Amino acid sequence: MPSNTTKPLATRRCTLCSRDLPLRLFRRWSRLKLRLEDSCNACIPPKPYKEMTKRERINARSTSHTKVSPAYLDAIDRREREHFKNSVLPDRAYAAHSRTRRENWNAALLNAVRDEFAWASNTYLRHRSMVDKNKAEYQPYVAFYKYYADLLKRIRDTATPKSKLRGTPIKPTMEDANPLTYITPEELTRLKYLYTQCTPIHGKRSAARDPWFLFWQQ
Repeated sequence: MPSNTTKPLATRRCTLCSRDLPLRLFRRWSRLKLRLEDSCNACIPPKPYKEMTKRERINARSTSHTKVSPAYLDAIDRREREHFKNSVLPDRAYAAHSRTRRENWNAALLNAVRDEFAWASNTYLRHRSMVDKNKAEYQPYVAFYKYYADLLKRIRDTATPKSKLRGTPIKPTMEDANPLTYITPEELTRLKYLYTQCTPIHGKRSAARDPWFLFWQQ
């Protein structure tokens, strides 16, 4: 009687579904290599070609994807190259320059605006407390510093998002760095008028420094 020379098919039992299946149904790409896994491909499907890394795709084209249409594989590779060129590279460039951009905008405008806003706000609160004590002579100061702080807040809240927009110059232009860009001429006129109403108060020392807006250039 002739002997059976057929080699038994090598199998493995899936740890998830407990089926005995051929070894080829346990091979999947993992960490850049085609590995023999403990679970079958039905329980944990292999990674699609378009989700592989570049190195995984190179290996897959010579092993597990030899029967897939070359045109299909080339199309996926081409789309990924275009995505990298049009999206990934610009994002990397934007991230690389974001810190420099933030530092330049802070130095040119935003640091000064924040400092002046804090000073104007604190001065406003201090003078308002005097008005609350029935010292009416402080009312013009309250009106000026309140209006000044509101304008500074708007300058800050407008320029800060602008400094973070994609395509914003790494160094702000002279117009971007000028606080007058963010308010109207009428608002500047009103600010100057309110300041002229702040006449010296008997027994009160003059301010430690002049308001910054006096030095803004047209």
